Amino acid sequence: MVQTFSLPAPISQWPQGQGFASGLVNLGEIQVSKVTRFEFISSSSVMLDTKKAVTFFRPVGVPESFHILGHYCQPSGKPLHGFVLVAKICSPQNADTIPPLKNPLDFKLVWSHNAANMEIPGVYFWLPEPPEGYKALGYLVTNKHDKPLLDEMCCVRADLTDKCEPYRQIFATGSRIPEFSFQVWSLRTCDRGMLGKGVSIGTFFCSNGWTMGEELLPVACLKNLNLVLPAMPDSQQIHALIKHYGPTVPQLAVAASHPSLLSPPIPPVPKAGLPT
Repeated sequence: MVQTFSLPAPISQWPQGQGFASGLVNLGEIQVSKVTRFEFISSSSVMLDTKKAVTFFRPVGVPESFHILGHYCQPSGKPLHGFVLVAKICSPQNADTIPPLKNPLDFKLVWSHNAANMEIPGVYFWLPEPPEGYKALGYLVTNKHDKPLLDEMCCVRADLTDKCEPYRQIFATGSRIPEFSFQVWSLRTCDRGMLGKGVSIGTFFCSNGWTMGEELLPVACLKNLNLVLPAMPDSQQIHALIKHYGPTVPQLAVAASHPSLLSPPIPPVPKAGLPT
């Protein structure tokens, strides 16, 4: 059974607003929801007996009409603490409109490992091949050689995506030479910061023979094209957040016998002619 991360106390109920704390974010033509429940797929201990094992998961409990964009991985032996975003189309599209989401045309096997013990399933990493004008945002991991079904995930229209880059290497196996090793990296957006429009998906990047410095990745992240920012809190919610999480500084009662509470003591002025 997978152990999940839990907060020490329940999350407070915030005043109702637009999209803040609703679990949904409108990015323009698509709406995303964060999924933090996962189902175990495989572990890198099947591939290599190492202390730096990594476990791969598929999101479960996906809201109705939302679509998976990729699977999730994290170091083994730790409580689940990550997330992936799932997406759906915001509103019905016209017949002339190019849909924001489409299923891939096929899956390409990036790398696989067949366990020596036939009772232990292998692990297979699949990269979706998006239709023209679309981008893949993540990989699928299976424990069978059969290709995933095309409707298991979606690709996103290219103008709704942004560039991402490898951040931290999570796992590597095979040769010490990067060009001949299989690597798994976490991803982060290139356009980030307070004014950045990149939106991290929570998925990972993997490759067989990739070297740091290569600019073009086969996966992307999302782009926030909603200038209204409906997921931001309003003034009432901001005050509720400050009241709940803000530090409380008690006022100290100032007594006549404790002038140091008002200001630091003033050093005495030395008298003339005497050594200081």
